[in-house]
Amino acid sequence: MRARGATGPTAREPREISDIIVYLRDVSLREHELPQGPRVQGIASKGKDSFEIYCIGCHGEAGRGSSAPALDSAGFLSAASDGFLQATIATGRSGTAMR
Repeated sequence: MRARGATGPTAREPREISDIIVYLRDVSLREHELPQGPRVQGIASKGKDSFEIYCIGCHGEAGRGSSAPALDSAGFLSAASDGFLQATIATGRSGTAMR
C-alpha cells in the first residue's frame, strides 16, 4: 500500500478492500484452503488493479513478497479470516508504509 494519508489504506473504499481480498485468495488458494467464517464478495480483476496500484510496491507481484511479507502463502491466507484482512488493509500496520 502507499503511505498513509489520502492515498493510504484508510482511504480505500470497503468494496475496493473486498476486491483485493478476493484477488489474493483467487491467485493463491484452492477452495478447500479457505478459512472458516464469512466470505467477502468482490471482483478479483478489480482487486488485481487495486493491488497493483497500492500494494505491489511492497508486497510484490501477486503478493509474492518484496520489502513487505509475502501475501500469497497458502498457510497465511488459509489462516487469515476475511475480517482480519479487511481490518489490516483498512487500518494499516504500525511501523510500515501502510500507516
